[in-house]
Amino acid sequence: MPHSPIKTILWDLDGTLAVWKSLYIVKHVSSIYFSLLSSDFNSLKVILAVIRAYKRVLKNTGPYNNDALFNRTLSGTFHVSPSFIRQKTDEMLKSDELRKVVKEFVQPIPEGLKLVQLIAEKSALEQVVATNPVMPSEFNRLRLEEAGYSSNLFKYITGTEEFYGQKKSVAFYHRLLAFIGLRPEECLMVGNDPLKDAVAKEAGIKVFLLNTKYLVKRENPNFNIPDGIGDYADLKKFIFNKGCSELR
Repeated sequence: MPHSPIKTILWDLDGTLAVWKSLYIVKHVSSIYFSLLSSDFNSLKVILAVIRAYKRVLKNTGPYNNDALFNRTLSGTFHVSPSFIRQKTDEMLKSDELRKVVKEFVQPIPEGLKLVQLIAEKSALEQVVATNPVMPSEFNRLRLEEAGYSSNLFKYITGTEEFYGQKKSVAFYHRLLAFIGLRPEECLMVGNDPLKDAVAKEAGIKVFLLNTKYLVKRENPNFNIPDGIGDYADLKKFIFNKGCSELR
């Protein structure tokens, strides 16, 4: 098999590795967080403040990461320390209620799970979860584990703690490359969103767009053409037949 410089697969999560069985998952997760804050503050004020802070996170361009901006915004509203707000998030992440909700609503995409396991068993490639950084990495880890993925399959999982803004910005990929210590040509981004995943091309990263029932059907305004398009079987061929990895 010919040598290739690609060392790492960057996986999108939602619609690529796993899916939510219900669109109400955000409501369920939010209610857990609201109840924790409402034990100290007025419930209506909590809801309005969290929504406002979250909107700021979605538009965040730095210099604070998303986690720090969210905590600072809420701490200013309630006149407490950012660490107090972060503690509430940690309580939610460790709660049985959250695990129960995630377990109920998340499910794997079987083809994705099999391919991740195959890559781990049969190749020298490392794997990274490059999901939109709007929740802490521990939450994303929980989602993966409840969907059947062993967290040790992944070298790194993105989250709000180290990123700002959203994945649709090329800055996300530049920052990710810095954290995992790789050059763009050493990575392959795999996802189902023509905007958020294909923008990796602007960072010099090869892209494979999954064309399945979970494909996000929208235009790519920047016209970033993927290096490969197809289903999981096509992706498997792309990885193993095009020399992205040497077999063990």
